[in-house]
Amino acid sequence: EECKEFYANSLFVVGEFGGNDYNAPLFAGKGLTEAYKFMPDVIQGISDGVEELIAEGAADLIVPGVMPTGCFPVYLNMLDMPAHEYGSRSGCIRQYNTFSWVHNAHLKRALEKLRPKYPNVRIIYGDYYTPVVQFILQPEKFGFYKQLPRACCGSPGSVAKSVYNFNVTAKCGEPGATACADPSTHWSWDGIHLTEAAYGHIARGWLYGPFADQPIVQSP
Repeated sequence: EECKEFYANSLFVVGEFGGNDYNAPLFAGKGLTEAYKFMPDVIQGISDGVEELIAEGAADLIVPGVMPTGCFPVYLNMLDMPAHEYGSRSGCIRQYNTFSWVHNAHLKRALEKLRPKYPNVRIIYGDYYTPVVQFILQPEKFGFYKQLPRACCGSPGSVAKSVYNFNVTAKCGEPGATACADPSTHWSWDGIHLTEAAYGHIARGWLYGPFADQPIVQSP
């Protein structure tokens, strides 16, 4: 009974789930076709997890989508795509961002199906995709440098890919890698994860809007 009350007064952040599930085939070089096959199971797994938490007494949940995969230095360093596959303003890989967008669309649909089943539970969609794209297209608004996607902490690697500051043989924390002077000027920490500053902007967007389909903190 104590757990029920504790759950009812807690906020559950359910994920982000999916990123590592998709990374497994993508890092193995199997491509998006293989990764798309994972998507129904990933979405179903998240939906089932939400229902299990509700059964235990959860009443407030925020379920985040995935970030725009094609904007991350780890992928930009790894992939060699034709020039037209890169966004002219963002420098992100279009088809990988489309993949992330499709996952998020399916996740939102799954949450919409759950809400009528649990009218006394708040199930909020947390948007990671939009803020990361905004960090790249409108960096000054968030205090970030205007540049192609670039890791604060890393190593340049090959001359052709040095702009991303990601090197798989000298990742952040490994010999040869260094960190930028002020991480708050970058949205990407190590080419894979976000900086504290980026997460701060997203957290505020989830709490008060606009990076959630309803803000966690409701106006009185």
